[in-house]
Amino acid sequence: VELHIDDNYMIGIKARSGGIKAHYSLVGTSSEEYPDIPVFVEDNASEISQSIFKDMLKRVSHAAALDTIKPVFNGIFLVSDSSDKLVAVATDSRRLSMISRTIANGMELAEGVIIPLKTSNELIRLLSSGGTCRFSLFENQCFFRIGETEIISRIVEGQFPNFKQVIPKEQKINVVVNTQGLVDSLRRAMVFTREPANKVILHFKKDVMVLETKTPDLGESEEEISIESDVKEELSIGINAQFLMDTLREIESDSITIGMSSQMSPVTICPEDDPDFLSVIMPIQIKST
Repeated sequence: VELHIDDNYMIGIKARSGGIKAHYSLVGTSSEEYPDIPVFVEDNASEISQSIFKDMLKRVSHAAALDTIKPVFNGIFLVSDSSDKLVAVATDSRRLSMISRTIANGMELAEGVIIPLKTSNELIRLLSSGGTCRFSLFENQCFFRIGETEIISRIVEGQFPNFKQVIPKEQKINVVVNTQGLVDSLRRAMVFTREPANKVILHFKKDVMVLETKTPDLGESEEEISIESDVKEELSIGINAQFLMDTLREIESDSITIGMSSQMSPVTICPEDDPDFLSVIMPIQIKST
């Protein structure tokens, strides 16, 4: 391969290999037009375990909005109420996922910052199970250093919604269900749902939860799952099966606690052995029977 650049920044490429003879011309520009690359700001840099940071981003990213109609929903909100704890939150206004972890090194993020979803996905790809990640902020940019790699990104401007107001302080009904059992039943039930609602109705009884789906032109299903609960009166809730599945896929615990107070109140999902990881899903209205 021969490469040649003339005074007008025209790049000529000649390739000769075996039976291939080719010539390509690319239009280039002066290097002076390339924007200056910001330098990593060490003044307010913090350090966090790569494995912890990766786990936090991965577990909540599914709840972020994929569109950019409301930019604040198209990212991960990082905030630190105390110097030894970091909280990551994502929401698209119909569901929310939040995780908090204790960190060894102090991090000053009292006001919080929204990291773009694309940046978060790139971080998930680069972060490993060992070592640390350095993180800093300067004006409207965030900086990440992972080994020899640096990521520089604009932060999402705007006010992230008060997520604490969305999370119920307590639920009237709490049920414990086997995680894998629910995943398997939900996967079968989703055959009979249709996007975008993917509606499945959960009927909660004393020791049983019934998953019901009914979609014209597709069919219907009904499946029972054993639960442990404090249900005194039967309650039925409509929920987006895909939202529930997205949450369950990020849970490693053998069992989860599902909390609710009424047919149209927020539903909470929390691993039994990890109270610092919580998801909230808004229910879908159903006709009372």
